[in-house]
Amino acid sequence: MASAGLKTMQIDPSLLQTYREESSELLERLEADLLQLEKGGDVAEILNSVFRSVHTLKGTSAMFGFPATGAFAHDLETFLDELRRGAISLDNALTEILLQCRDHIASLLQSEEASDEAALMRLRASGPQLLTQLVAYMPGFQPTHCLPPTDQPAPNSGQMRRWKLTLRFEEDLFRYGFDPYSFIHYLRKSGEFELVRPLIDRLPDLEELNAQKCYTGFEIILNSEASEEEILDAFDFIRDSSKIELTALENPAVPHIAASPAQAESSTPALTGTDEKTERRSSIRVDSEKLDRLVNLIGELVVQGSNARLRSGENDGAGMAETVESLTRIIDDLRETALDLRMVPIGETFRRFDRLVRDLQTKTGRRVRLFYEGGETELDKNVIERIFDPLVHLVRNAMDHGIRSAEERSAAGKPETGTIRLSAGHRHGQIYVEISDDGEGLNTERILQKAIERGLARSDVAYSDDEIHRFIFLPGFSTASSVTDISGRGVGMDVVLREVQSLRGSVEIESRKGEGTTFRLLLPLTLAIIDGFLVRAGSAFFVLPLDLVEECVDLEHAIDEGSRFISLRNEAVPFFDLNIGQSDAEHDASTRLSLVVVRSGSDRIALAVDAILGELQTVIKPLGRLFQKHPWFSGATLLGDGRPACILNVRGLVEWLERRQSRRGELQRTL
Repeated sequence: MASAGLKTMQIDPSLLQTYREESSELLERLEADLLQLEKGGDVAEILNSVFRSVHTLKGTSAMFGFPATGAFAHDLETFLDELRRGAISLDNALTEILLQCRDHIASLLQSEEASDEAALMRLRASGPQLLTQLVAYMPGFQPTHCLPPTDQPAPNSGQMRRWKLTLRFEEDLFRYGFDPYSFIHYLRKSGEFELVRPLIDRLPDLEELNAQKCYTGFEIILNSEASEEEILDAFDFIRDSSKIELTALENPAVPHIAASPAQAESSTPALTGTDEKTERRSSIRVDSEKLDRLVNLIGELVVQGSNARLRSGENDGAGMAETVESLTRIIDDLRETALDLRMVPIGETFRRFDRLVRDLQTKTGRRVRLFYEGGETELDKNVIERIFDPLVHLVRNAMDHGIRSAEERSAAGKPETGTIRLSAGHRHGQIYVEISDDGEGLNTERILQKAIERGLARSDVAYSDDEIHRFIFLPGFSTASSVTDISGRGVGMDVVLREVQSLRGSVEIESRKGEGTTFRLLLPLTLAIIDGFLVRAGSAFFVLPLDLVEECVDLEHAIDEGSRFISLRNEAVPFFDLNIGQSDAEHDASTRLSLVVVRSGSDRIALAVDAILGELQTVIKPLGRLFQKHPWFSGATLLGDGRPACILNVRGLVEWLERRQSRRGELQRTL
């Protein structure tokens, strides 16, 4: 019999990926339901949802060869069944234990899938201890499946028995995504097949046959050392809906010879695929309407492609122009639809913070309410995945540095319960994600003092609040007087800024002492294609994100070399010449320059260029290693004629200009 520790069966990688995704969704739903129990609501319905999640996790884990996960979930399911029947009183302490059980299942899944025997042994030892805490709520509860590791032989170990198994699957088996053979394949782990005979007595006449229904059954003679319950566990997920009969027969007439793995594999066809060390791939659930739209556009593209070939043969210039215009429109629509497939609402990500805030309240003893707004705002799935860790750090930072104890808040005239708010929306062609708290606000005096102590700032320079706030993004910077398990090591804020900037985004800070702080992440809608605005400076081409371009202005006179600002309608706007660093041969100083005014957040800058070439759709390519950390650039692209163009990082350019001006100011004050 296969070890109960590690997964031995081979599974189609696509099926395993589906299992990962569905298990992750079930664990998220389980956590959300348990947290909702503490907030109130329809307790009976929530408990039913909790039970269904654990029941499904139990069944699928057993099917995919993760016995430790299935065993723990089986015992937890038994307890939850009594809980939802009202046999046990529910309180917050019990909810805490159930949340720990949920985390234990997640750890078991990860360890079994990774074939981490050491971690799995530790988890299998701690599982029964965790379940034992539930006995206080239900004295009659005795975990039977999740047992600690033992050197004693398993029941029936070494005693070969002969079993007759009759299977008659329910007709709707296919509709639930199951394959009858997968159960048979999993059962092979329990022993050796002596006979496998299909049962087709339920097969209807051909005119009445429905290909979506399962009429098949099996009769199997199995020689196995496994117990009755271990054999039936293979069908645990369908035991309630299918007919499964297991009967013990007389002992085998011949001594059992264990089959080698190769022999076992040859007895029945194996599932396709490789072993468990498959590449993890990210996937996404897509609204069927979006897929329908994509399919329709592809159909239109095929029709217009055929039309283009016909027109080219007829030498119909006017008709060809019309066809090209139609093709261009369809390609644009295809682009928008394809990008839309990757857009997912951020609300699911926001809801993942309920657990984090709850756990931090337990650690800190502070009272906090978490609110979220704009959950329907859609972002590129890759963007959401990459900003999750920065959001985690900002929420932890708000709990540790912003929200104070109930006593301190009360003394300051504030409600004892603090507020953290997550919100998202659209602004200036970008997506913003905000993390706000009604805490103490950033202590600018303390930040500046720490910056001076570390040689990052000068005591004789008057810094603005915004300049002082930017110090917290420097590596290792922290104002905490002591290190806690939440924060204080100066690790995190620099990572937040770096990760956001790698997405061509930026971070803004608004803070008022005694009132609270808001961190605002400004992010692009997508990482793949942008609407760009092409300009030329000398022999170099640059692309600006079109949604950041405010206006274009022709200069009637030259600008003094070294100018830092230009007056636009009586407003001083920071000025930067993109010809900087180019030789006279590349740039003709007598050429009349044009200005492109761009905005990043609340900041505006004017960029001097030689030529404005107009709008274009830009496929973003990553920069080489030499330029990856350059603050001016966020990517590159190829123009229609094959020449390269750099995509400007407007936020990075603005911050570089601010630092340059600050250094010039310091130098002038020194002189």
